[in-house]
Amino acid sequence: FRAQVTDAAGNSAVSNELKVEVDTAAPGRPTITAIDADSGTSGDRLTNDSTPVLTVTGEAGGQLVLGQNGAPLASGWSVEETAPGTYRLTVTAALANGDYGVVLLDAAGNFVQPLGADGGTFSIDAAAPAPGTLGLLGYEDLGVSTTDLISSDNSFDLNVTGTEPGSTVAFEQSGDGVNWVPATAVQSGLQDGVYRFRAQVTDAAGNSAVSNEL
Repeated sequence: FRAQVTDAAGNSAVSNELKVEVDTAAPGRPTITAIDADSGTSGDRLTNDSTPVLTVTGEAGGQLVLGQNGAPLASGWSVEETAPGTYRLTVTAALANGDYGVVLLDAAGNFVQPLGADGGTFSIDAAAPAPGTLGLLGYEDLGVSTTDLISSDNSFDLNVTGTEPGSTVAFEQSGDGVNWVPATAVQSGLQDGVYRFRAQVTDAAGNSAVSNEL
């Protein structure tokens, strides 16, 4: 744009020029391609690291923003464009457990809210899982007492109830309650002796808890 200015005597002059570019097209949604220290299942964008470092790809020359519930987080993170269209987002202040997303603003300020299906969101879960309750299946507590766990029944199954969905369970066995070794859920033909059992419960984010002992 420019202006032609003419005075009362008919003399003219040209003003300065202004160049305005209009861009209403939103950029594509950015994609989180990696999380440093990705705990649990690799690539699921779920981590127990409350200060993660993200690698994000998207339109080059944009401004990457970290947010939650549709609003940007004002501080506690920094961004570097390490190569055209590749960004490294470093969280410097611990995030609370929850869901987060990244938004890429282009030079005109256009953006699209992130979607999990497009790889623009991630979750923090640093809380220990519910350890559940370890019990015995198919076990008969025979003898004088039916509750002392002294029995001639040497074959039974270990079972844990009350764990979080998606948790994995690893059973352990000990003779002294100090030194523990891996055990299987199915216990069969145990020799006479004292046995202790427990379970290591690990959630999808890689957090672990120990069940009660039997």
